[in-house]
Parts: sequence; C-alpha cells; structure tokens
Amino acid sequence: MFNVGEISEAWARQSRLNTFYQGSVASTNDWAKEKAFTPEVAAAPISLYLADAQTQGRGRGHHSWSQALNGSALLSSWVYQLSLAPQPVVTCRIGLAVEKALSATWPWLHWSLKAPNDIYLASGKMGGILVENLQQGNSNCMIIGLGLNIFSHPEIPHATDLLAHLHGERFVTTADWNIFLDRLFLELSSAVSLSGNLLSLTEQSSLLLALNKKPDLTEKYTSVEADGTLITAQRRIHWTEL
Repeated sequence: MFNVGEISEAWARQSRLNTFYQGSVASTNDWAKEKAFTPEVAAAPISLYLADAQTQGRGRGHHSWSQALNGSALLSSWVYQLSLAPQPVVTCRIGLAVEKALSATWPWLHWSLKAPNDIYLASGKMGGILVENLQQGNSNCMIIGLGLNIFSHPEIPHATDLLAHLHGERFVTTADWNIFLDRLFLELSSAVSLSGNLLSLTEQSSLLLALNKKPDLTEKYTSVEADGTLITAQRRIHWTEL
C-alpha cells in the first residue's frame, strides 16, 4: 500500500497540473473555494487539491464525508475554469465520468452509480462526489469534490473500499494508480468540456446502465432524458431533486 495523497500529488505535478497538497484540511472543496479566484488559481485552466485527511469533509446537502485511515483514500477537489456557467446536467456527466474511469482501470469489478452522487463497488459505497459552481464577475469555475476509499473504509453501514475487492495476487500498485488518474483526468475533462450541453443519446444509455447495475436497486430506471430526468415505471425524477 502507499499514501494515496502523496502518490497523487506526484502524478499531478508530473502532469503539470496546478497542484495543492496538505496532510490534513477541513474540506478540500472548502479549501478550493477559498482560493478559487486568486491569481495563481484563476490563471490555471485546471487546479487540483489533495489531502490525506479531512476533518470536516462534506457531502451533498447536510451529509458529511467519513474516512478511515489517513492517506488511504483519494480526497480531492478538481477545479476547472470555465468561460460560461455550466448547466445542471453536468453533475450527471461527472458521476458517469468517474464510473467510466474506474471501470476502465478495474474492469472485472462491479461498479455502479447511485443518483445523484455515490460511487458503488458491488453492494458497498466506495466514493462520493460533490460538484459546486462559483461565479465572480465574468469568471466561472467548477469544483468537483471526489472522495474514493482505496485501502480502507470507515466503519459505517454499506461502506467499502477498493482493496477489499481485490483478491488473491491482485492489489493496487502505484502504476495502477497512475493509470487510473490518467483515465480519471481524461474523463472529467471531457465531461466538463460538455458542461453547456444536454446529454447525448450515448450518454443517456451509458448513465442508464451505470445506474441500473447497482445490485440492491429497488426500482429500475427505464430511461434517462437529455436533461438528466430519470424515468421509472411509476415516476419521473429530475436529477436536481434527488
């Protein structure tokens, strides 16, 4: 095992990203928001904030992010400078981007999404996403908070981590991790580049598959509309209402 934050920082600097890393912060998203429009961040198309631990990690709404051992999880905020404010449908794309990156790196594992912002591995929650948009004058930025349990997970119901599902001789090497970060960066950047567009038919089908793969889903989705509205046999649920 390795320190996830430390190895991720090395990858980010090699990838020439504007990178910030600390051992412990209250919340990487709050840290990113504080610096969002400072000259060093505003001048960089993409900035990445990393930490080994969060003391006040946040989820969507009033939810908090819990973690286990320091350095065992990816605790990150990816900040993209935008020319225009993104459309709400971008949050669908971000979840799909993360699921695609995980599935491409560890394709034999059972990945799925739980709307609106949870990453599932088999029947356990392995990660969460928090997307926040900021505007100051004509400047816009999107902050993508992403937490993934890699080598351990908190002792809370339904939580899991990547290592728990890698059996036998399979384990996570630094090379594996760098491959994953390469793919994650690609998928996130592609999703953000389409932040002003509705979902394409391909994206709608991919999102539908990722959502319906969740093992304990009680009500299957029958379709996903271009604006992110989820359709079941009984209901229409807009992504922003979840």
